[in-house]
Amino acid sequence: MKIRILYIFLFLAPGSVFAQDSLRKRHVYHTIKSTDILVGIHAQMDGEGTKNYTFYEIGVAKAIYRDGRHGASGSAVYLSEELHFGRDKNIYGTKFGIWHHWLLDVGLAVVYYTDLRAGNLKVRPEIGVGMARHRVVMGYNIPTIDNTAFKELQKNKLQFSAQITFGIHRKIVQSHSY
Repeated sequence: MKIRILYIFLFLAPGSVFAQDSLRKRHVYHTIKSTDILVGIHAQMDGEGTKNYTFYEIGVAKAIYRDGRHGASGSAVYLSEELHFGRDKNIYGTKFGIWHHWLLDVGLAVVYYTDLRAGNLKVRPEIGVGMARHRVVMGYNIPTIDNTAFKELQKNKLQFSAQITFGIHRKIVQSHSY
């Protein structure tokens, strides 16, 4: 009797293990290259609390998104336009930026603000949170060339931003399973 149980265990147990292995759900993860439309909203504040500006953003981004067992990550290079529509004047900010995130988001943007009469260039390091196609960051506008020529944004240093991208063309470049 004990020998029969041993034979049954030896011959059937490995098969049942393989059967269970084939039934186990496997996860497939992707690396995607994407061309995206980028939209965002920004609140820019001056250091004195006297004048705050709201900017709306529209642009195009080239990005790589990865999903994996530890969450989604993304990296992008983008070109966009920040727009402020005011009562007395409109302000336009042409921006080139780059970001990377895997929950913690870090980015860098260079923005040229103008009202079509005067302008100034700002460099903005950013930090915040992001996942896949979403990011919420805080940035600090560092003044550079002609900061005194454009009075409206001369003292506006701190900026809070929310951005999202919408894929218009994507290509899966790598798939793997675990």
